[in-house]
Order: sequence, then C-alpha cells, then structure tokens
Amino acid sequence: MYSLYLLTATDTEIPLGKDCAEYSIGFVNGITDREISEMESRGYLSHVYIVNKRTQQYWPLCFYDCIRISQDIDDERYVNDIGLTVVKEVTLDIIHGTCESFIRTSDFTKVKSYNKQEMCDIFNLNLWDGDCSS
Repeated sequence: MYSLYLLTATDTEIPLGKDCAEYSIGFVNGITDREISEMESRGYLSHVYIVNKRTQQYWPLCFYDCIRISQDIDDERYVNDIGLTVVKEVTLDIIHGTCESFIRTSDFTKVKSYNKQEMCDIFNLNLWDGDCSS
C-alpha cells in the first residue's frame, strides 16, 4: 500500500498501481499531515477524487466509516454527498486500495464523470491548483 511518510502537504495526487497507471487519487488543494492524522479518528474525508490522467475525467469521492455515517444519520437524518463511499476505516491505505478496486472493477464508471470546471463547481471553488478552467 501507499506509504504515508511519502506524502507531503504539497502533494495533490497519489499514483495508483501498474494496472491502474492511467489514474490517480487526488485531493482538492492537497492534503496536510494533520488531515492524514485526523481522518481516521474523524471517520471522514471529503474533497477526494479519482482522475483519468489521459482523458481528464474526474470522479469525486467522499469517504465515511460506519460509525461516522451512523452518527451523521442520527444527527441529520440523512447523508447526501457526491461519491459517498463507506469503508471500514478512513485511512490513506484503505482509500488507496478502495480506489484501485473501483478502477479494476470499473465500479466508479457507473457514476457520472466530470471535467475540471464541473469539479470546481461541485466543490464550490474559485481556484483549484491555481486554475479552474477545463
């Protein structure tokens, strides 16, 4: 799996394995060491995406663990996030493995893909990596 110590706050994408080389996991505006250390205890990480580097298609993802999604349902009555993905634990290794599994099984292609401008609209961003043009 992916080694946490290789990721820095300036990294915005993580490459996937050889059989998924056309794709990367991305984090809108990168991910900090603090976010990495807190995501497991929070049971939640949003602003994640899979990108096809060749076609520039994006699939937004939002990761919840079972405990957090249950708490949110108890508090809010429902959870509605684009790309909602429930996993056993929200860790970088599990996110990495889940994304590779999505690609190998083509599960993520069953949902709508977006271009970069649409992703900016989804995430309510004026800037993303300095540019929100498609």
